[in-house]
Amino acid sequence: MKTFVWVFASTIGLSSPIVATAAPGAAAAALYGSVCSACHGSIFAGGSRGPALKGPSFVAHWKGKSAYDLYSLILLTMPSDNPGIVNEKEAVGLVEEIFKQNGLKGSLKHVKSAEDLKSIPIPK
Repeated sequence: MKTFVWVFASTIGLSSPIVATAAPGAAAAALYGSVCSACHGSIFAGGSRGPALKGPSFVAHWKGKSAYDLYSLILLTMPSDNPGIVNEKEAVGLVEEIFKQNGLKGSLKHVKSAEDLKSIPIPK
């Protein structure tokens, strides 16, 4: 099942809305391997240039924040050496992959808009 995300122009500063579908698991995992792993490590455990994206240190950093906060960070600032190359579809896919790596995959099942991500907390 694909997750559909409506990204509203006002959310990301575009003149018209974009509909993006989340990258399926394999595509998100491949994207992570090619774009994210150099900094965050091949197994999401962190690296010399980026923090862990799974486990206790990830949860400690992100607790109390939402999936939308993570999505926004990815969309607007990643990768740090070339921010903005990750599109809306890919950012949602990466959030799903990070949730999956943290045992939270089911949390994003019913996402229909970027706004929906705001109501999905990153649990303790």
